Amino acid sequence: MGLNLARLNSAHNVVSWLSNLLIKLKKEEMELVAVILWNLWNNRNGAVFDSSYKDPLSLVSFSVHFLSQFQEANRTPMAAEHTTAIQQSVLSQWKRPPAGYVKANFDGAIFVEGDVSGIGVVIRDAEGNFVAGLAKQIPGIFAPEVIESYAAKAAVELLLELHLHMIILEGDCLKVVKMLQSTETDASACGMLGFL
Repeated sequence: MGLNLARLNSAHNVVSWLSNLLIKLKKEEMELVAVILWNLWNNRNGAVFDSSYKDPLSLVSFSVHFLSQFQEANRTPMAAEHTTAIQQSVLSQWKRPPAGYVKANFDGAIFVEGDVSGIGVVIRDAEGNFVAGLAKQIPGIFAPEVIESYAAKAAVELLLELHLHMIILEGDCLKVVKMLQSTETDASACGMLGFL
């Protein structure tokens, strides 16, 4: 990639640096830069607020792995033998939101071997452009619908933080999607998150 990491003293320098990267780097390289920067921000927030910190090598490795998984997930649909009946019924190509709206796709994952769960959110505009996103590890193993609820909650919080109000939420867990659409109180573990 060969980046010149000159001292970035101000917001203007950061904007200028990113603008130069957009011109000089290939699309794939810029995607990796964006994921690394996003993970640096999350790592900084973790160090400040949660007392959690990843060393730089782990952060870059996580970013490369995350981007690879994201690209693979968006390249080909999951094989039918690896999906449940519910996942198969909601598995489809990403559809753009109407003009003026953004769409927040959220998902949760369970990593049994690491005894952690994870959530991810990607927000895109009506043109399909990336607006914002997040990924976060959550210590422990949770039921799939609970970790999906955490992901939905993170999506809502990010949308509110960005002051985005014309939104479409999209996830692949039917129980969570129905809970979001319902006006009734849900007393299950998912509903107990009580975020809307």
